Amino acid sequence: MSVVVGAQRLVQRIEALDESVGQRLTALERAIDDVRHRSGAAQSEAREQIGTLARDVRGVLERQAPVANLSAQVAELKAELNQVARRQEEILAYLAARLNTLVGAHSIYLGDHVALTFLDDGQRIYVDTRDVGISSHLLSYGRWEPQYVSLFRRLVRPGARVLDLGANQGVYTLIAASASAPGGEVHAFEANPHLAQLTTRSVQINGHGARAHVHALAVGEAEGVAHLSFDDAWSGGGSVRDAGGGGTTACRVVALDDVFADGSFTVDVIKMDVEGSEGRALRGMRQLLTRSVGVVMMIEFAPEMLAGMGTPAPDVTALLAGLGFRAWTIRDDATLEVASWSDLAALREGVRNILVSRHDPFPG
Repeated sequence: MSVVVGAQRLVQRIEALDESVGQRLTALERAIDDVRHRSGAAQSEAREQIGTLARDVRGVLERQAPVANLSAQVAELKAELNQVARRQEEILAYLAARLNTLVGAHSIYLGDHVALTFLDDGQRIYVDTRDVGISSHLLSYGRWEPQYVSLFRRLVRPGARVLDLGANQGVYTLIAASASAPGGEVHAFEANPHLAQLTTRSVQINGHGARAHVHALAVGEAEGVAHLSFDDAWSGGGSVRDAGGGGTTACRVVALDDVFADGSFTVDVIKMDVEGSEGRALRGMRQLLTRSVGVVMMIEFAPEMLAGMGTPAPDVTALLAGLGFRAWTIRDDATLEVASWSDLAALREGVRNILVSRHDPFPG
């Protein structure tokens, strides 16, 4: 506030100088008019008075110049201070909203290994308390993969149609349902029937039931039945194997080209983390990807797991390149780095997350 008061005082000084200049100019005009009515020695004396007044005016103007320049700087400073004040109001509003969320964010154990907790954006989510991976983070902080979630939020715009392939407990499903409103549509696919049920309940309790749909299905290359192998303590590691592979429970597999056979159906954003089945899922959605010209995909790219499912990395990269896609590696801070298909195809181990699109996902 002291800066603003100082600025106001400077403005008052400038106004006072303007008034002083005006008074002296008026006196100068009167002296000039008086000269016209004098003669001889009187004119000489009047000229001296006019010279004195002119020098005074010049002196005032010279002193006013730097002050006028300072006035412009003060005006700029006041504008910057106003921007800071507005930003402070935005920050306070954000913190107040977060605080209100935290005040009411009590996790409740409901029995049968299920708890109800909150995401950091205020949405409620049902979690499996046996899970020490995803659930422990959600129960403690209300967040999971915050860097990738922040990128995902940037990709999903109001009105977008989103597919969450490998929804697990529904974190990305809920974020997509919220970010795509109004007018958006979300389809979540989860092979584990228990996790699909939790996701369905989370969708309903947050009021997303009209635009978010949960399918207790695995995604693959063709219609069929497979065995789902999973560990309740590590819900993120479940994988689908061909029937007869000694899995834990049977699950239905679908090709997305069959599920969304309508030729007018297109998709805007796809998040896919299906533990090595990404290649098979991509084969089963070629038609959907072909007609979804602007689609952007976030994909877990794990060469060993892909090869274990019969779709080695070179096959997957060739499929995506053939459909006209480009690739970016998603860094740990959620920034993007251009990646070549040849480099990705050469990988044999490790896990990285990639973004795939036919265009620059964030132009400009």
